[in-house]
Amino acid sequence: MNVLKSIVPFCLSAALIVQSVPSFTAHGEVFADDLLVSRVGDLTFRYIPDLPRKGECTLASVSDSSDNITISSHDTLEIPEKLGRYTVTALGSDSNSITRNPENSKVKLTTVRLPHSIREIHAFSLHEDRIPFLDTVYIDFAELDQVERYSFGYTPRLGEVCVYDAVDDAYYPTSDDIDKFRELVSIEGVRFSAIPEISNGYMLAESEYRREPSLNGRLEFLNELGQSKYEYNVALMYAEEITHKYGFDDPALSKVQKMEMITNFIRANTRYSVLYTYDADPEKAMRLENLKNSPTSAIAFHSAVCGGLAYEFDILSRVSIGDETATRDRDLLCVRLPGHVVNAVRVEHTDDNKGYYVVDNTLAVFMQCAGDAASHFNDVLDTYLYDYMAYYSDEHNEIEVVKDTAMFCEGISFVFLHDETEGALHIEMCEKNSNGAKDLFNIMSYDETEPETFLEQTPLTKYPRTSGMNLYIDKSKTYDMIISNSKGRAVFSADGVHDFTLGDTEYQCSVSFVRYNTPTKYGIVNPHTSENGYFDITIKQLSEDPSPDAYTTTTVPHRSTTTTTVSAPVLYGDANCDGRITASDAVTIMLYIGNKDKYPLTPQGKLNADCNNVGDGITANDALAIQKYDAKVIDSLPEFT
Repeated sequence: MNVLKSIVPFCLSAALIVQSVPSFTAHGEVFADDLLVSRVGDLTFRYIPDLPRKGECTLASVSDSSDNITISSHDTLEIPEKLGRYTVTALGSDSNSITRNPENSKVKLTTVRLPHSIREIHAFSLHEDRIPFLDTVYIDFAELDQVERYSFGYTPRLGEVCVYDAVDDAYYPTSDDIDKFRELVSIEGVRFSAIPEISNGYMLAESEYRREPSLNGRLEFLNELGQSKYEYNVALMYAEEITHKYGFDDPALSKVQKMEMITNFIRANTRYSVLYTYDADPEKAMRLENLKNSPTSAIAFHSAVCGGLAYEFDILSRVSIGDETATRDRDLLCVRLPGHVVNAVRVEHTDDNKGYYVVDNTLAVFMQCAGDAASHFNDVLDTYLYDYMAYYSDEHNEIEVVKDTAMFCEGISFVFLHDETEGALHIEMCEKNSNGAKDLFNIMSYDETEPETFLEQTPLTKYPRTSGMNLYIDKSKTYDMIISNSKGRAVFSADGVHDFTLGDTEYQCSVSFVRYNTPTKYGIVNPHTSENGYFDITIKQLSEDPSPDAYTTTTVPHRSTTTTTVSAPVLYGDANCDGRITASDAVTIMLYIGNKDKYPLTPQGKLNADCNNVGDGITANDALAIQKYDAKVIDSLPEFT
């Protein structure tokens, strides 16, 4: 074995030869000189030495055939970290893929393993047209600085990304494991800065970039997969988690009620925005064009424009209502209008192209008919419809929007919610006597930190900086309000005027009915439902709070836990505030019950821990409920017995 080890380096060194190839463009320069060549097994690697830096190289091409750029006999391409005495840090030219794997190849190239040292992936390097069967990429984000546009093509078929975990010294798939995606790929809990010169533009915050420069490369990588099978699979994971967590799939709910809850969720959790990588000069920051219309960006990163918002509504509706409703019945559609994307939905199925209402989450429109109301929609939408994977269908379609003088689907009420208090508040509106188990909306109200902010939830920013948040409720139901912060929690009926106290601070919540187009200090609300008015909910602070809450994000670093502020949304069962619900939460509760001084819970932990018969305090039944959930005896929390 020792003899073999000593022979291998000699063989690789002897394989280093010079071979003439056509001119090659990389880093904006034309290289007409000879490239260096290394052979590893039956693969031939051609590369440019000392580019982009001295001692590094840019890989130009890989082949196992005589044409110098084709692989036809391997299903996996593993790119070595070293070629000769150079470290591979860059991949591809400015316009060519590193290899081709024609459809008639003996073996389909499905997997590419990138070296740990990779810093740059150039345009077209792994383009889907040249590597049509590429399904899996192995990558280490630690050194990644740059991923150029169209590195993987336009709508890559790539379905899996295996990411290196330095702690475990192992790669993990991330398309079907939401915990691994969050841990190794996601940008949840990362701060961004508003770009003053760009409306709705948010750049990766300088503090985040200084802490982890590879975030730029990761953002660009995610952007290049923003229209891929992989990112749709990730979005589906998040959609299933959210649907289960918020009960969108409750069989007792009608189709309209489910969509109503989904619209409220989108309104509270996804801001209309475009993300940018960090640059000291914001004008040079890269605009992430694919992510802005990505369902993963909308659901997981809470940032999207009209296309992403429509995808988010589509995928959440598919999961909660049934995919066959969208695919077979065509009752849930993504619709591309000129310069805009909306959803078209049917309450009752028909076999023709009629009976659609419009849901436009960009303009806060829910179940609108044809004509001018909250927005304008024609009675016939002659446009492109999206297929199951949220890409354009090949078929040009027409659908007919319902005509109704009332302008909106019946049975829906509109709510305009604003907050005039100081400090962060957790505001819920739920079905009466459900104690938060059946929320119609569940939002945070807080002042965004400036100049850096988290994207994980759109805040109901304090009046008068914005006027409020538009939401929808089922008018046939009665509701409770639940308002809480670190000092306490108040529950009361969602009608009339209610005074309440959180800690030593007095508040007031008023719910009143206001006719549409009535001038108020918040402006004029135009019609959003078939009703002649809307419910106005105003929360005021009546006495001083010497220490108002500040909202901070929830983060769960690798193999460690951090606590959240009390004003974070309740995750029932998560007593230790590590972002998960496991048997350790049951242990945390029992220790707390046994000795509150020695084993205290954080304020947020106390809210999370009360997960059995919410409102009756923290008891052993809460620990039992968590154990039942962990053992899959029950499938959701809170539990009511």
